[in-house]
Amino acid sequence: RSAALTLTAGGVSALAAPLAAKSAGSPYFVLQLLEALHERGGLRFDAEHRGWTWNDADLARIEMADNLAVLLAERLGGLPPATRKVVAIVARLGHRVVVPLLAAALGAPADAAMAALEPVLIAGHLVLSAEGDAVSFAHHRVRQAALAGRDGGDIDHPGVARRLAAAPEDFDAFVVAERCIEAMSRPVASGDALPFARALTRAARAARLAGATAAALGYAEHGARALSTIEAPDLWLELYIEGARASVICTDRVPTP
Repeated sequence: RSAALTLTAGGVSALAAPLAAKSAGSPYFVLQLLEALHERGGLRFDAEHRGWTWNDADLARIEMADNLAVLLAERLGGLPPATRKVVAIVARLGHRVVVPLLAAALGAPADAAMAALEPVLIAGHLVLSAEGDAVSFAHHRVRQAALAGRDGGDIDHPGVARRLAAAPEDFDAFVVAERCIEAMSRPVASGDALPFARALTRAARAARLAGATAAALGYAEHGARALSTIEAPDLWLELYIEGARASVICTDRVPTP
């Protein structure tokens, strides 16, 4: 808006056109572009004339529409390390994450989880729901950048999965199952095998009932793999049955004994 820059509509049009082109019209990316321009000294407040001025060359150098990932990586990279790690966990839990789910994943009280997110909420990358019970990414590209960031390597994936699998009925079955699967990219500790398999059984059943038979079979197979080092014949049979039911529709495969 021209009022924000204390200029006439005509005077700000030279800035509005490249902003619109680089941001694809997204209000979120317009804000990120303006903040990046200001941080780089290309947008300055002229106290003498009581208005904002900008440098067209600096604006041209900020590639927005063609390289959103780079800009977002820079913006997220400027957050405190602890906040970046929490944002990486939020990204793995979904586009919209309820606070109890995040608190459980972190193994922290809800108020501590929200305190960790304060810098990213202030920056506008995450948005707090009106009820204050959930956070959402301001744009799906922000979540993509958080997923691609290096901070994901610092996450204790088995710990996150372990905490969520301890109370699987409280949370979305698929979110918990996906965290278990990510944790299973490493050797599964014997103490994690049973809760992971239970969470994957729940997800396999939910997927089958929803008609997502390929996903159901995948969850069942991962659950069977989690049980491969321990004795749990009743749960293994339950997983095998879920996989067999799904396989009737989508494939001739069943979880291998």
